[in-house]
Amino acid sequence: MPSVEYDLRYLRAALVDLEGYLLSKEIYWPIGVKPPHGDPPYPRLTLGGIMLSRQSLTGRSMVAAQTDEYTDLSRRLDETRNKWRSAWGSKAARNFSSRLTLWNNFMDDYRKQPENNSDRYAYEARGRVMLQLLQPESDEIRPAEIEMVTGLDRILAESFLQGRFLWGAELIPSFPIGQFWYLYGYLNKSLPIK
Repeated sequence: MPSVEYDLRYLRAALVDLEGYLLSKEIYWPIGVKPPHGDPPYPRLTLGGIMLSRQSLTGRSMVAAQTDEYTDLSRRLDETRNKWRSAWGSKAARNFSSRLTLWNNFMDDYRKQPENNSDRYAYEARGRVMLQLLQPESDEIRPAEIEMVTGLDRILAESFLQGRFLWGAELIPSFPIGQFWYLYGYLNKSLPIK
């Protein structure tokens, strides 16, 4: 998983033009920042990405300066959310729908060819986490979307094999098993026989 600095830098960059992003029609917004050496390239800015970076940092070990910066960034994100509550909620709902489509596509690929798609799970699970983090931020999610998440979770649970945490021990405090059960294991390479 990326470093603490990676997530801090993403949140820092997000705040530069967060109001512009919230007031735009775009769900995926260009982010003009380079990752720390050794970390992966940044994805485009999304509310799901902001929520994931924030959640990732909640339980991470940080030096005092990083903790102070995280506290400040979180405060500023909350201020922006409160100032632009309607735009934030609308953007979160649109991002939720987009992430749900991607998650559904992955699960569909997995159902069709589990042996070719189960190894993608550690990466694709990011989308499931974002769905969970975006839901309370959203103004209105259609009941059909909630039903789809529930149905996909049922399929996931049937094919899920409990095991070690997907993303590295340093993130376990940020993603407790009771809340993020689907991060503690992997997908079976063959679907259960019914």
